[in-house]
Amino acid sequence: MMRKILLSTMLCISLFGISDEEKVVALSKYLVKTKGLSAKEARNEALATVYGKPVLKDLLYDENSEIFFGKLSSTKDNFEQDISFYMPKERAYEFYDNKDKAIVAVSHNIKDDDILIKKVDVKYKGIEYPVKIIDVPTYTLKIGGYFVGKQNTDFKATKNGIGGVINLQDILGMEQKTTTFRMDMIYRLNAKHKFYLSYYDIKNSNNKIISEDFTFDGHEYKAGADISSYFNTTIYKFVYEYSAYKTNKLDLLFRAGLHTTTIDFGMDASITLDDNSKYLYADSLNVTAPLPIVGIGLNYELSKNFNIGYNVDYFYLSFDKISGSMTDTVLALEYKYNKNIGLGIGLNGTKITVDAEDGASKLKLNHDVAGAICYVILGY
Repeated sequence: MMRKILLSTMLCISLFGISDEEKVVALSKYLVKTKGLSAKEARNEALATVYGKPVLKDLLYDENSEIFFGKLSSTKDNFEQDISFYMPKERAYEFYDNKDKAIVAVSHNIKDDDILIKKVDVKYKGIEYPVKIIDVPTYTLKIGGYFVGKQNTDFKATKNGIGGVINLQDILGMEQKTTTFRMDMIYRLNAKHKFYLSYYDIKNSNNKIISEDFTFDGHEYKAGADISSYFNTTIYKFVYEYSAYKTNKLDLLFRAGLHTTTIDFGMDASITLDDNSKYLYADSLNVTAPLPIVGIGLNYELSKNFNIGYNVDYFYLSFDKISGSMTDTVLALEYKYNKNIGLGIGLNGTKITVDAEDGASKLKLNHDVAGAICYVILGY
């Protein structure tokens, strides 16, 4: 007895001022000597003493796939890891009410006092359920570029019935191709719920001497006029995403949110007569359209590091003297080096139509944009 007390006292003194891993090693040796445990049993008990026992929390059950999603934590809150595991319905609800009685076995390493979880098993009433470790960050930032390869914009603005359709690329000579900054932020509440915020800004401008007449917003622009024009669109999108059907590889999502598009268009016209420049007139329009959207998404895990996803968001509104629709699609392939960093490439297409009337003025817009996206993924 005195020997055990002496060993315990010496152990307590020796544990001061050393790392957690050193504490585990010292405690393991102590348990082997005093309790006669095997090296593996002693290390597991030492790990639980230093880092806390593993526990399951925030469990959500998907009836369709019969999979639990949740977190693996410790009683000392030294680590937290997203996990999932299969369990049939006939046992799942009983297990949920008695999950504290489950035996959670964790195989892990320690590096620089950080726990690296390698394998997890949940044992309940004699049956072992292998656990999948989900390496997904709570916060994700995607920063990169949108390489627009195609734009087609038909604009019609009439006043008192005077006006016609102009194509910004054909008549005003605006470029179809451009590159712009794009950013997406994601907050993952849990395995079922996410929030997205997206932003990008496409700017177009040109200076051209037109070769044909056209009428816009009550003004007639004659061939030979020198027109400076711009057409800028700014997109903000806020989306809530719900995982309706989820397995360890497949995720079917329902989406709803707000898509806000700001359209800023303007023209300045002048003509040169007898070597003198004569200013004619200018037209400008600025429209901000916040549109409620609904959509679906599908994510599939090709491998541990590769994931492919497809989202489509849609909107249609007809109210009073305004109507419009919007379709936005994204297809992307992502590579994740680890939980905190990765790369993504994909395709994005957006189509917007607007019909609006305000007294004697009428506006009609058809705007198509398509291109490639490339971005860096940063997770935390």
